[in-house]
Amino acid sequence: MEPTGPRILVISSHAQALVQSVDALRAGLEGAEVHAASSLEHGSAAVTEREPDVVFLLAQSEALEECLEFCRWLRDDRAGAEASLVLVYPSREVSDWKRLYDAQGDMFIVWDGNFVDGLASCVKSLVGRRYRMVAAPLSAGSLQLFPEGLLARIGGRLVSFTPLEFRIVRYLVEHADRAVTRGELERVITEVGPRPSRARKPQSIVHQCIYTIRKKLAPDDAVISNIRGIGYRIDLSYKPAGT
Repeated sequence: MEPTGPRILVISSHAQALVQSVDALRAGLEGAEVHAASSLEHGSAAVTEREPDVVFLLAQSEALEECLEFCRWLRDDRAGAEASLVLVYPSREVSDWKRLYDAQGDMFIVWDGNFVDGLASCVKSLVGRRYRMVAAPLSAGSLQLFPEGLLARIGGRLVSFTPLEFRIVRYLVEHADRAVTRGELERVITEVGPRPSRARKPQSIVHQCIYTIRKKLAPDDAVISNIRGIGYRIDLSYKPAGT
């Protein structure tokens, strides 16, 4: 029987992380076919056998070279060439991440205590109804947006937004060539979706959303700059913390 959801393969030699990741994906994605591989060798065999739509590779710092070799193999292999590749890594070491970015991954996550929380949204941003890549992400400087999952990526981290927060961030990214006025953002929240109640004025909602968005983006919250007397703007020259 064909799966009703995407075929996902999670590869990790870290047993606890492997179990947590598989459980999170199964719970967050209806009908998903999720399989686990406890080593790169088992992962290679599973790719050939199952031809997954998404591969999660939880890379270990002490085995980075082997992980990169696996990524190169995946991109060259007939069964894995079309798979979306998500690389999860337990360090913010800049030199390592530069090598990981060269591995042609589609998404990157810093492996910390909460990294499993966004895995289901991550898949949703990578696959469509036919379980293949959706439209290319939106980018402005160091900030990258994935509309399907209401996600942003900056400095190797994934950030999840509510629909309202994402509309505001998306508008800023789409107009990153100029400062966006507060009035524009007020129209964004009133023209799309339900109108705010009289108890909460649009300007107060915009102010609260910007505050929450910056809090979620921290320590890279400076990517959204305040233009005094006008509004906000994406700082295209901003470099993420640690880079």
